[in-house]
Amino acid sequence: MKEYLPKKSKPIKAVPLFYVGGDTAFSSSIFALNEHMAEAKFPLLYTYHHYLRSPYWRTRRQLYVEHYKGHCQQCHRQFSNKLQLHHTTYENLRQEDIGDLQLLCQGCHYKVEYNKQG
Repeated sequence: MKEYLPKKSKPIKAVPLFYVGGDTAFSSSIFALNEHMAEAKFPLLYTYHHYLRSPYWRTRRQLYVEHYKGHCQQCHRQFSNKLQLHHTTYENLRQEDIGDLQLLCQGCHYKVEYNKQG
């Protein structure tokens, strides 16, 4: 089944930031974000590339940046920006669990992707 962006769909303008702090709060925040996306029927309306540019993805990325305090999960260096979320699996796409994503710097993200293909 091909994904598409319906002509009459309204873009989502804002997503509540669910993060409140702490490890339990992090997992609760991810769960709440997934629930919010399911209620909004987001997974049915947007392609993967629209998803990566959506407020949902930006919120998810911000949750990871705050949780890991701006540190790359691979090299453990701290970055003020340029951190990327890497999918370790696409099985739960748009409803990612905590273990489905890694916060990586550009260099580590490239290495992980290159090693996957090589």
